Amino acid sequence: MDYHVADLFHLPARWNEAFSLVVEIRTLQSLPLPQRADAAAAIAATVRPGGQVFVRCLARDDGEPPVSRPWPVSRGELRRFIKAGLREAEFADQPAAEAHGRFFTAVYARPGGPELPERREST
Repeated sequence: MDYHVADLFHLPARWNEAFSLVVEIRTLQSLPLPQRADAAAAIAATVRPGGQVFVRCLARDDGEPPVSRPWPVSRGELRRFIKAGLREAEFADQPAAEAHGRFFTAVYARPGGPELPERREST
C-alpha cells in the first residue's frame, strides 16, 4: 500500500480523480470552519470514478457552535462531499462513549466504475 502526503489546498494535478480509496480522519475537524468547504471539495476531487472516501470525525449537530479545538464537524459540512459530486454510501452517527466525543463515520463514493452497494445508514 502506498501513502501520499501533500498540502490539501495545493494538491498535485495528477491526483485529480486518481485514488480508489481516500481516508479522511480528523482533517476537517482540525480546520477552521471557513476552510472546510474547500477542504471537502479538494478531498472529493481526488476520488476516481467508482472510488470512495472514508470519513471519521468528531460530530456536532447542524447549527450547534463548535466550542473548542478540535472543532467537531456537522452533518451539513459533510454534505459538501455530495456537493462535490460524490454520493453518500454509508453514514453512522455514533454516540459519545466514555471519555470520547460523538463521532460521524461515513463513506462517500464517486459514481462510475464498478457497481457500488446500496446506501446504509445507522444511528
